Amino acid sequence: MRKRIVVGVGLALLLATSPALCQDTTHRVETGDTLWDLSEKYWQDANLWPELWSVNPQLHNPHWIYPGALIYLQRPGPDRAARRVVRLPLEKLLPEPSSAAAPGAAEAGSDEQSGTATSTTQGAASGSSIRLARRESLDYVSSHRLPRLGVVNNIHQVKETYGTDEDLEFRVEPDAGLQIGDVVSIFDDATQVLHPVTKQPEGYYVEVLGHLEVLGVVGDRGVGRIIESYQSIGEGAGLMPFRRPLASVQLREAQVGVEGVILRGRRSSNIFADDDVVFLDKGTLHGLESGVVLEVPVREGVRSAQGAVDLGLPLATLVVLTAEDKNAVGLIVSSRAAVESGDLFTAVPFSP
Repeated sequence: MRKRIVVGVGLALLLATSPALCQDTTHRVETGDTLWDLSEKYWQDANLWPELWSVNPQLHNPHWIYPGALIYLQRPGPDRAARRVVRLPLEKLLPEPSSAAAPGAAEAGSDEQSGTATSTTQGAASGSSIRLARRESLDYVSSHRLPRLGVVNNIHQVKETYGTDEDLEFRVEPDAGLQIGDVVSIFDDATQVLHPVTKQPEGYYVEVLGHLEVLGVVGDRGVGRIIESYQSIGEGAGLMPFRRPLASVQLREAQVGVEGVILRGRRSSNIFADDDVVFLDKGTLHGLESGVVLEVPVREGVRSAQGAVDLGLPLATLVVLTAEDKNAVGLIVSSRAAVESGDLFTAVPFSP
């Protein structure tokens, strides 16, 4: 037995240190590396980076690779069996929410005064939910420009941008009804969203920039203090009723046959991975609601990746965070290759 152990250790050391075995089969990430650059360096084609990601399932998000991480470089040949990436059961991907919710955050379907969760939708998957960072559920796509309670308009202390704990002035819109102590959300909805397939206008990207407490209102002028900011806030930003961040989302059954297209993400990039938020071209009018589980099937471009991705499994799994009438917000909880604008999604049954 001892002889077997010694031989085994010696073989492991040989495999780990042999230049012939390690050369050009792995890469240790250095500061500044990207999958794009590594695909260009080792495979002579930067556009193959999604395939490089697919053979490195230990990378949860291709946009974030860290110095010291090991990247496997060996491409699967045409005669090699399809690489199967084991996907964790959905209930393992979606942990129970912690008892201490983020300040100012509410659980979907919860009683804000008592703080106890209550189901607001029949068929909700009891005991299965996902926790959210404060900002994940705030931005969305609206089918129309939003009405304003007010507009950021500084006269006395003009700056290019404002942030947390800074005071700013705003113009109060007629009939806004703002009073001292009110908390409102600051937003921008200037960006029009085009459907990636039809190229037709889909709506407007509503980006929540932060939240403001009203300190005073006189006539059509007001002043407030920014109590939380997610992005820099500038002149012309709008004020709307407070949009409360969600602490968690309860999973629930979907209506059969709901399917649609991923419009875009929160960032300017059109490629997404684990933990990215994306916007969908279907909403409550089509049967989507908070907690519905979606899957992205493997698209044709990934099918030609020489067996790097198991075609029998979905490309990604999403959960709907919030839903408007015609659009919804989804969170990617699991992906095996890059998800892109224009990819299809379909609602799937969920069994806790």
